[in-house]
Amino acid sequence: MGWARITVRIPDDLKWKMDKHPEINWSAVIRKLLEKYINYELNAKSIDTRIMELLDSYKNDIEKLWMLHIYLTVLPWKKSDVLKTAKLIFNKDMTDVLEEIEKDLNHYGINVEDYQIRKELKEIIDSFGYLDKIYLEVIDRIKKAPEDIKKGIWLLTLYINENVVWIHPEGLNRTYKILTGSDMNITTELVKLGLLYKGIYSSRAYFFEYCEIPEYTYDIAFEISKGNLLYIEKPSRYAIEKLLKDEKIQMFFKWMGRTYKYIEVYGEESIIKKELEEKGLKLSFEEFNDILKKLIEEGVLIIDYSPSRSRAGRRSSRPAEWEYKITNDALNYIGSIVFDL
Repeated sequence: MGWARITVRIPDDLKWKMDKHPEINWSAVIRKLLEKYINYELNAKSIDTRIMELLDSYKNDIEKLWMLHIYLTVLPWKKSDVLKTAKLIFNKDMTDVLEEIEKDLNHYGINVEDYQIRKELKEIIDSFGYLDKIYLEVIDRIKKAPEDIKKGIWLLTLYINENVVWIHPEGLNRTYKILTGSDMNITTELVKLGLLYKGIYSSRAYFFEYCEIPEYTYDIAFEISKGNLLYIEKPSRYAIEKLLKDEKIQMFFKWMGRTYKYIEVYGEESIIKKELEEKGLKLSFEEFNDILKKLIEEGVLIIDYSPSRSRAGRRSSRPAEWEYKITNDALNYIGSIVFDL
């Protein structure tokens, strides 16, 4: 990029005030003010108009549109996380595409570092049909996925509800391993399909990897829960009724004591054995694991993960925990079964 020189006339008193601050690069200040005037004042278009123009320029370019969506979705907002997810989805480095997007945003005067503008841009993408191409691409990838990956897709739908915006990969990976016996990192495979975006959360108290759920994944999960796409109709009322009659499974639910239960990750086996004994439940650890697998297979139970917390301020530290959790659909069936008794 070349540079041009211009002359600016200013009053003497203003020059005097500027001279009192030699530490300030006044050329840079003036340059930024000129850019702001050209981008915002001279161009009187509303931010909505500029956003729509940007998105219309991307509507036939799924790579840029999808890349922009990843860019706006991943929190905390870091380029390294964006590029990590993009490389898995597109199977290539997307640094050049991201740089083009940043230039386009600057050209249209859209400052995505401003939370409100970023939020508005994302809402327009989500609400005006710009995600349709991405949605159809992900559906196509799901249809072509091998059966072992489809089991992971089905499991993912059990984690998703309207209150969940991200998931911890440790929980989904462990649940998948219990279901299939495979050590495959299923969350990475789901990112490759475009069903999840990877991110890193970092604060004084926490540091962990998470997977953000894009908006279109909720729609896909809804379709799958209705028996479409994967044609897996689990959980089912019939299967749950049968499970609830099993005395050993009743003991498992008595051990849980509620719809969810937290167990420390380190020492999990000894903690479970001790609790079973203290509650007088005649359930061996081998039987416990057999029941756990059966409940996961039927879509009744999942294992989530709660990361460790470091001491910060008045908040104490806390070890990492597994969360044994009855799925929402299973809870609905259990409720209806109980009321029908």
